[in-house]
Amino acid sequence: MEFKDKSHRLARRVLALLNKKRRQEDLVIHIVRLIQAELGLECIGIRLNDGKDYPYFFTRGFSDEFIVKENYLCAKDEAGQIILDKLGNPLLECMCGNVIRRKTNSSLSFFTPFGSFWTNSTTKLLASTTETERESHTRNQCNKFGYESVALIPIRSENVTLGLLQLNDSRDNRFTVEMIEFLEGLGGSIGLLLLLKSKNEELEEEKNVIRQKIESTAEELEAVSHALQMGKEARKSSKNGDASVEERLDSILDELQTLNRHFKSPQQ
Repeated sequence: MEFKDKSHRLARRVLALLNKKRRQEDLVIHIVRLIQAELGLECIGIRLNDGKDYPYFFTRGFSDEFIVKENYLCAKDEAGQIILDKLGNPLLECMCGNVIRRKTNSSLSFFTPFGSFWTNSTTKLLASTTETERESHTRNQCNKFGYESVALIPIRSENVTLGLLQLNDSRDNRFTVEMIEFLEGLGGSIGLLLLLKSKNEELEEEKNVIRQKIESTAEELEAVSHALQMGKEARKSSKNGDASVEERLDSILDELQTLNRHFKSPQQ
């Protein structure tokens, strides 16, 4: 089956997933699985930002040994402290770090204008390029583990890099320019999903803060109402109450009770 047919079918299946009501994390995992199945690749993984680093969020096909070696990207000194770059950001190692930090040069064949990296032969790439051309010192674990075809697709939304999609295969010539461009489009869709998740979490946090303030205000109103009621009853028991004062207290209590019912009612 030609890639054009595969990409159309994959796009339809991804669109169908996006129209279903599922958690964003589950949707991302389903999309990654679909990509692997449709393209017939041996390994696939997705890295997502987690604090200062970009560990794997989900993988399929990679060995446990590979994941242990490649899970974290932050460079560390001999004392185990994270090394910072000139801008004060954590220094991210390997080609994954280059893609995330946008340290790519589109004039070189293995980088794209979008900022992706891809090669159909890591062995030939390492033999024909320098570390300077590859933008930094790389670990070369993909080649050491026998992966020839490797693609790293940034996951971005609103110009922010949220992670990357990694596709590996021990066979060479698994990618084409058309395929990489299609994967970059999917990376954008995943980025949008993650952005919506982040926005929803922020909105829910704001709602919780407002809910807590409402509950606190309701408790304060109830305490004031109770104190006024106690004062009213004390005045009555002393038989020294002034009718006008009593009427004013009744009016205040009615207003407080109305407010209290308002704050205690279910908040949208």
